[in-house]
Amino acid sequence: AQTVASFIILQGLEQVEEQTPALLVFWRDLWTSMTTCFMAISGGINWQTVYEPLNQLDAMMGKIFIVFISFAYFALLNILTGVFCNSAMEALSRDPDIVAISHEATYIH
Repeated sequence: AQTVASFIILQGLEQVEEQTPALLVFWRDLWTSMTTCFMAISGGINWQTVYEPLNQLDAMMGKIFIVFISFAYFALLNILTGVFCNSAMEALSRDPDIVAISHEATYIH
């Protein structure tokens, strides 16, 4: 957001609106940038759509966004999924009905 704000100050709002309107739509302030990042990792918007104007402004910002997307998908979301699945498995292992069915199934075969 700071890089975009500096660019708007240097270029002027009207020129930025004409040349790169997507930059203002997705990255104009901190709240909009945070919403854009959330939407990009949750499937609310295609992340390539928000990456392109950012990368055109500054290639380093584009790379940082790619690192964010990669981290969010492969590290953070996988850890959360693992914790959820582990909790569900522990809850099922304590359920007496599930344990009884499991024991019956092993003795039948």
